[in-house]
Amino acid sequence: MKKLLYALLLSCLLVGCAANAESTKAPEEIKDEEVLTVHGSGDTTVDFSDTDYLFEDSQYVAIATIDEISGADSYSPVYDANVMPYSFGKMTIQTVYKGDLSNGVQADFYRMGGMIPYEKYLDFLEEPQREKLISTLGDKEPPKYVDLILDDDISLEEGKTYLVYLKDAVDYTTDSDAYTIRGFQGGLREINTENGTALTDSQKVMVYNNYTNQWEKLSDVLPADLTK
Repeated sequence: MKKLLYALLLSCLLVGCAANAESTKAPEEIKDEEVLTVHGSGDTTVDFSDTDYLFEDSQYVAIATIDEISGADSYSPVYDANVMPYSFGKMTIQTVYKGDLSNGVQADFYRMGGMIPYEKYLDFLEEPQREKLISTLGDKEPPKYVDLILDDDISLEEGKTYLVYLKDAVDYTTDSDAYTIRGFQGGLREINTENGTALTDSQKVMVYNNYTNQWEKLSDVLPADLTK
Protein backbone atom coordinates (compact mmCIF):
# COMPACT_ATOMS: atom_id res chain seq x y z
CA MET A 1 0.00 0.00 0.00
CA LYS A 2 1.34 3.38 -0.98
CA LYS A 3 2.25 5.59 1.94
CA LEU A 4 2.89 9.29 2.23
CA LEU A 5 3.69 11.36 5.28
CA TYR A 6 1.66 14.53 5.13
CA ALA A 7 1.32 17.05 7.97
CA LEU A 8 -2.19 18.25 8.74
CA LEU A 9 -3.11 20.84 11.35
CA LEU A 10 -6.07 19.75 13.44
CA SER A 11 -6.65 23.30 14.56
CA CYS A 12 -7.66 24.16 10.98
CA LEU A 13 -10.83 22.16 10.60
CA LEU A 14 -12.26 24.18 7.75
CA VAL A 15 -10.43 24.39 4.43
CA GLY A 16 -11.46 24.60 0.82
CA CYS A 17 -14.76 25.85 -0.53
CA ALA A 18 -18.38 24.80 -0.74
CA ALA A 19 -18.89 21.22 -1.91
CA ASN A 20 -21.38 18.48 -2.62
CA ALA A 21 -22.87 16.88 0.49
CA GLU A 22 -22.83 13.37 -0.97
CA SER A 23 -20.94 10.90 1.24
CA THR A 24 -18.97 7.89 0.12
CA LYS A 25 -18.48 4.38 1.38
CA ALA A 26 -15.52 2.57 -0.13
CA PRO A 27 -16.11 -0.89 -1.62
CA GLU A 28 -15.27 -3.81 0.65
CA GLU A 29 -12.76 -5.22 -1.85
CA ILE A 30 -10.06 -2.69 -2.71
CA LYS A 31 -6.63 -3.47 -4.13
CA ASP A 32 -3.65 -2.14 -2.18
CA GLU A 33 -2.38 -0.26 -5.20
CA GLU A 34 -5.68 1.64 -5.40
CA VAL A 35 -5.19 3.24 -1.97
CA LEU A 36 -2.86 6.02 -0.88
CA THR A 37 -2.39 5.98 2.90
CA VAL A 38 -1.82 9.45 4.31
CA HIS A 39 -0.51 9.78 7.87
CA GLY A 40 -1.61 13.11 9.29
CA SER A 41 0.19 14.74 12.19
CA GLY A 42 -2.02 16.75 14.51
CA ASP A 43 -0.67 20.08 15.75
CA THR A 44 -1.65 19.65 19.39
CA THR A 45 0.04 19.62 22.79
CA VAL A 46 -2.76 17.57 24.34
CA ASP A 47 -1.74 14.18 25.71
CA PHE A 48 -4.67 11.91 24.82
CA SER A 49 -3.08 9.03 26.71
CA ASP A 50 -3.96 10.95 29.90
CA THR A 51 -7.31 9.37 30.79
CA ASP A 52 -7.98 11.83 33.59
CA TYR A 53 -7.67 14.76 31.20
CA LEU A 54 -9.70 13.06 28.50
CA PHE A 55 -12.49 12.21 30.94
CA GLU A 56 -12.72 15.77 32.25
CA ASP A 57 -12.54 17.32 28.78
CA SER A 58 -15.24 15.08 27.25
CA GLN A 59 -18.97 15.74 27.47
CA TYR A 60 -19.78 12.04 27.53
CA VAL A 61 -17.92 8.83 28.37
CA ALA A 62 -19.47 5.44 27.71
CA ILE A 63 -19.02 1.89 26.56
CA ALA A 64 -20.50 1.54 23.08
CA THR A 65 -20.73 -1.08 20.35
CA ILE A 66 -20.06 -0.03 16.76
CA ASP A 67 -23.06 -1.30 14.81
CA GLU A 68 -22.19 0.10 11.42
CA ILE A 69 -19.53 2.18 9.68
CA SER A 70 -21.72 3.87 7.10
CA GLY A 71 -19.03 5.67 5.14
CA ALA A 72 -16.62 8.59 5.08
CA ASP A 73 -16.72 12.12 3.74
CA SER A 74 -14.82 15.40 3.61
CA TYR A 75 -17.82 17.72 3.56
CA SER A 76 -19.64 19.34 6.48
CA PRO A 77 -23.24 20.41 5.86
CA VAL A 78 -22.99 22.51 9.02
CA TYR A 79 -20.37 24.77 7.42
CA ASP A 80 -21.25 24.00 3.80
CA ALA A 81 -17.55 23.45 3.22
CA ASN A 82 -14.86 20.82 2.85
CA VAL A 83 -13.36 19.66 6.14
CA MET A 84 -10.84 17.11 7.29
CA PRO A 85 -12.00 13.64 6.14
CA TYR A 86 -14.07 11.80 8.72
CA SER A 87 -15.87 8.48 9.16
CA PHE A 88 -19.46 8.14 10.37
CA GLY A 89 -21.87 5.41 11.36
CA LYS A 90 -24.06 4.09 14.17
CA MET A 91 -23.23 2.85 17.66
CA THR A 92 -25.27 1.47 20.55
CA ILE A 93 -24.61 2.89 24.00
CA GLN A 94 -24.08 0.08 26.52
CA THR A 95 -22.95 1.71 29.78
CA VAL A 96 -22.72 5.43 30.59
CA TYR A 97 -20.05 6.91 32.86
CA LYS A 98 -20.48 10.60 32.10
CA GLY A 99 -23.12 12.75 30.44
CA ASP A 100 -26.79 12.53 29.57
CA LEU A 101 -26.88 9.33 27.50
CA SER A 102 -29.20 6.33 27.79
CA ASN A 103 -28.16 2.69 27.82
CA GLY A 104 -29.38 0.62 24.88
CA VAL A 105 -29.97 3.60 22.60
CA GLN A 106 -28.48 3.71 19.11
CA ALA A 107 -26.82 6.99 18.09
CA ASP A 108 -24.87 8.42 15.18
CA PHE A 109 -21.12 8.83 15.56
CA TYR A 110 -18.46 10.80 13.69
CA ARG A 111 -14.71 10.39 13.88
CA MET A 112 -11.76 12.11 12.19
CA GLY A 113 -10.00 10.01 9.56
CA GLY A 114 -11.28 7.57 6.99
CA MET A 115 -11.11 6.43 3.39
CA ILE A 116 -12.52 8.71 0.72
CA PRO A 117 -12.14 8.97 -3.08
CA TYR A 118 -8.93 10.63 -4.25
CA GLU A 119 -10.85 13.47 -5.94
CA LYS A 120 -12.69 14.32 -2.70
CA TYR A 121 -9.39 14.35 -0.83
CA LEU A 122 -7.98 16.83 -3.35
CA ASP A 123 -11.05 19.03 -2.74
CA PHE A 124 -10.23 19.03 0.97
CA LEU A 125 -6.64 20.19 0.48
CA GLU A 126 -5.57 23.80 0.11
CA GLU A 127 -3.86 24.65 -3.18
CA PRO A 128 -0.22 24.35 -1.94
CA GLN A 129 -0.97 20.96 -0.35
CA ARG A 130 -2.77 19.80 -3.46
CA GLU A 131 0.13 20.78 -5.71
CA LYS A 132 2.63 19.05 -3.40
CA LEU A 133 0.66 15.81 -3.44
CA ILE A 134 0.27 15.81 -7.22
CA SER A 135 3.99 16.58 -7.60
CA THR A 136 4.91 13.75 -5.23
CA LEU A 137 2.89 11.26 -7.26
CA GLY A 138 4.60 12.44 -10.44
CA ASP A 139 3.82 10.30 -13.48
CA LYS A 140 2.27 7.54 -11.39
CA GLU A 141 -1.42 6.81 -11.88
CA PRO A 142 -3.39 8.55 -9.12
CA PRO A 143 -4.94 6.25 -6.50
CA LYS A 144 -8.68 5.68 -6.41
CA TYR A 145 -8.88 6.26 -2.66
CA VAL A 146 -7.02 8.06 0.13
CA ASP A 147 -7.02 6.57 3.63
CA LEU A 148 -6.33 9.31 6.16
CA ILE A 149 -4.87 8.08 9.47
CA LEU A 150 -4.22 10.67 12.19
CA ASP A 151 -1.52 10.47 14.85
CA ASP A 152 -0.95 6.67 14.74
CA ASP A 153 -4.67 6.21 15.26
CA ILE A 154 -6.33 2.79 15.34
CA SER A 155 -8.95 1.55 12.91
CA LEU A 156 -12.57 1.48 13.97
CA GLU A 157 -14.17 -1.96 13.52
CA GLU A 158 -17.82 -2.92 13.14
CA GLY A 159 -19.14 -5.25 15.83
CA LYS A 160 -16.49 -4.35 18.40
CA THR A 161 -17.21 -2.69 21.72
CA TYR A 162 -15.15 0.25 22.94
CA LEU A 163 -14.72 2.72 25.75
CA VAL A 164 -15.45 5.98 23.94
CA TYR A 165 -14.88 9.62 24.85
CA LEU A 166 -17.45 11.83 23.14
CA LYS A 167 -18.56 15.36 22.39
CA ASP A 168 -21.61 16.64 20.52
CA ALA A 169 -20.98 16.36 16.78
CA VAL A 170 -21.67 20.03 16.13
CA ASP A 171 -19.05 20.24 13.35
CA TYR A 172 -20.78 17.58 11.27
CA THR A 173 -24.52 17.68 11.87
CA THR A 174 -27.36 19.57 13.54
CA ASP A 175 -28.76 16.28 14.90
CA SER A 176 -28.81 16.44 18.69
CA ASP A 177 -28.33 12.66 18.99
CA ALA A 178 -24.96 12.52 17.23
CA TYR A 179 -21.54 12.41 18.82
CA THR A 180 -17.91 12.83 17.84
CA ILE A 181 -15.51 10.14 19.07
CA ARG A 182 -12.50 12.18 20.13
CA GLY A 183 -8.96 11.65 21.36
CA PHE A 184 -7.79 9.42 18.49
CA GLN A 185 -6.35 6.15 19.88
CA GLY A 186 -6.76 7.54 23.40
CA GLY A 187 -10.47 8.10 23.00
CA LEU A 188 -11.30 4.73 21.45
CA ARG A 189 -10.25 1.75 23.59
CA GLU A 190 -11.44 -1.77 22.83
CA ILE A 191 -13.36 -3.66 25.49
CA ASN A 192 -12.73 -7.39 25.93
CA THR A 193 -16.16 -8.96 25.49
CA GLU A 194 -14.96 -12.56 25.07
CA ASN A 195 -14.84 -13.42 28.78
CA GLY A 196 -18.55 -12.81 29.33
CA THR A 197 -18.02 -10.19 32.02
CA ALA A 198 -20.95 -7.82 32.49
CA LEU A 199 -20.10 -4.44 30.99
CA THR A 200 -21.30 -2.76 34.18
CA ASP A 201 -18.63 -4.49 36.29
CA SER A 202 -15.75 -2.03 36.03
CA GLN A 203 -13.59 -4.13 38.38
CA LYS A 204 -13.58 -7.03 35.92
CA VAL A 205 -14.06 -5.42 32.50
CA MET A 206 -10.77 -5.22 30.61
CA VAL A 207 -9.99 -2.31 28.30
CA TYR A 208 -7.12 -2.11 25.80
CA ASN A 209 -4.42 0.53 26.15
CA ASN A 210 -3.40 1.50 22.60
CA TYR A 211 -0.22 3.13 23.84
CA THR A 212 1.21 0.24 25.88
CA ASN A 213 -0.56 -2.52 23.91
CA GLN A 214 -1.71 -4.04 27.19
CA TRP A 215 -5.12 -4.88 28.66
CA GLU A 216 -6.06 -2.91 31.79
CA LYS A 217 -8.90 -2.99 34.26
CA LEU A 218 -11.57 -0.47 33.42
CA SER A 219 -11.50 0.58 37.06
CA ASP A 220 -7.89 1.72 36.56
CA VAL A 221 -8.87 3.90 33.60
CA LEU A 222 -11.98 5.63 34.93
CA PRO A 223 -12.03 8.06 37.90
CA ALA A 224 -11.93 6.20 41.21
CA ASP A 225 -15.27 7.54 42.43
CA LEU A 226 -17.06 5.81 39.52
CA THR A 227 -15.63 2.37 40.15
CA LYS A 228 -16.08 1.83 43.88
